[in-house]
Amino acid sequence: MLQEVGTGEAATSFGTLRRAHRISAATFSHHTRELETAGLVQIVREGKFASLILRRDVVRGYLDRLSRSIDKSIDLKEVTQMSSITSSEAAKAVVRRNTEEVQGKGNFDVFEELFADNFIDHTPQPGTTPNKAGVRKLYTYMRTAFPDFHAEIHWQLADGDRVTTYKTYHGTHEGRFSGVAPTHRKMHFETVDVMRVQNGKITDHWGVGNLLSLLQQIGGWIPPAEI
Repeated sequence: MLQEVGTGEAATSFGTLRRAHRISAATFSHHTRELETAGLVQIVREGKFASLILRRDVVRGYLDRLSRSIDKSIDLKEVTQMSSITSSEAAKAVVRRNTEEVQGKGNFDVFEELFADNFIDHTPQPGTTPNKAGVRKLYTYMRTAFPDFHAEIHWQLADGDRVTTYKTYHGTHEGRFSGVAPTHRKMHFETVDVMRVQNGKITDHWGVGNLLSLLQQIGGWIPPAEI
């Protein structure tokens, strides 16, 4: 309706608008009252005839405010998305640094920097505690058994403050592991783990690893014969 009223400078009669939209008198009256209440049109009455005049300044102001509101909304969404991307990439970098510098190089100064004091391991290995001391013990144990222990990261995915990493660990069996004396064999095994990173610190861990494959490679497990 606003489009027809705004096509010319002169007032547009009620009759013309009703014929264009083919609506009942009651519906037409309802819409025109809403437009008048909103200040978008002015109703001009001459006897028993009435016309609408578009209040262009009001409409222009309304459209300007709407445009600014939309721009702000888009800017806010972009800022939120950029913030989410930035925090996710930062979390991935923390996890990658732990994999490369702590697990791969035995730098436990970096371990103390990256792990929160209230760290929780939700899937602790046997013989370790589900806390920061427990995971440090595990890392030390792995590097003692496999001095060249290191990982190949295949991919990482971040969802909020949680980072999922799929990787393959490699090493040479030079120390006792799970009761198996050193064999000097090369080994590898795959893992998938999730770490939560908050304020630059690793606070939680969930993980699964193909340790049965590792034991088989160093002679600590022999698959059962087929029945």
